[in-house]
Amino acid sequence: SLCIHFQSGCALEAAFAGVPSLRVTVPQSHLAGHATYEEVYSARPGTIQNFPGVVWSIAAAHLSDHLDGADLGTFRLDPAARRRYVETFLGFDDTASSGRVLDHIERVSIGDPTAERSL
Repeated sequence: SLCIHFQSGCALEAAFAGVPSLRVTVPQSHLAGHATYEEVYSARPGTIQNFPGVVWSIAAAHLSDHLDGADLGTFRLDPAARRRYVETFLGFDDTASSGRVLDHIERVSIGDPTAERSL
């Protein structure tokens, strides 16, 4: 019903599975220099770890205050937001990625000129 994690790839897995998630933010200053820090670890809205309607981000220091009086309805998954999240960060949610990759490999192996543009 709700995935609770600490700045984890669980946000992606939960969204794929159609489960809302709550990210508990803990300091990650040692990762701040990484090129993907803002997109992967930050709490900036619209990122992997903070996407309204899919992933809520709450600082650990404020977690008990925020959860006081909250229920699962507080973290209701928004289907339209989930679609945007999946399109933005996962690409597809049809579980057919392996088939697409195999089709592409087969087209390349027979010299299909459209294969370069197909992925």
